[in-house]
Amino acid sequence: MNRNKIIELAKKIKSLAEKGKGGERNAAKEKLERICEKYNISPEEISISEESKDYYIVINDKNERELLINICCMIMDVPGLKWKEKNNCICIRIKLCEYENINNAFEYYRDMYNDYKRYLMQGIIARNVIGYIPKHQTYTQENIQPDVPSTSSEDLKEEETEQKTEGNDDKTSDENENSEDLPEDVQEEKPIDPIKLMKIAVALDKKPWVKNDPNKKLIE
Repeated sequence: MNRNKIIELAKKIKSLAEKGKGGERNAAKEKLERICEKYNISPEEISISEESKDYYIVINDKNERELLINICCMIMDVPGLKWKEKNNCICIRIKLCEYENINNAFEYYRDMYNDYKRYLMQGIIARNVIGYIPKHQTYTQENIQPDVPSTSSEDLKEEETEQKTEGNDDKTSDENENSEDLPEDVQEEKPIDPIKLMKIAVALDKKPWVKNDPNKKLIE
């Protein structure tokens, strides 16, 4: 009997020693020890390798796909791999321990990616001053306070009391509605770190977008 057949026999005995019951299990353990000692078989040689299965990971965009490819190559220590993909659902045939490490690393770095993606958008807005810029306005008495029809003092008192009571009710109801209507991700969103935002904004060295002026073409 050659060594490969002896190792295969030892693997079967080991499986019986792990899954057997009662005296059968004990007898298999003793027989395994005798075979390993007689033929100098190491535990690594008879270790039963875990079977590969299909595991699924969902991605949202091409950047997450690139991230997942690199994580798989890092965990499995391979330069490349094949997988099946349909509707942004990745199917990889790997072992359970590999899937757990890949999935944990992917979730960790995907959260980091989403955080930096939020900072990147804010950095683009801050770096290029995108948004509404208030224009200079001159205020006069006419455009600040329009003509209001005169009312009696008694009517004014009644309106003031009604506005106070109704206003308080509106405030409490509005506060309750706003707290209930807010999505979970908005309520739990972390405040933006100004230092990190400043670094990302400085790194964006592309020139800002310039609006097309039709009058400029006519002048030229």
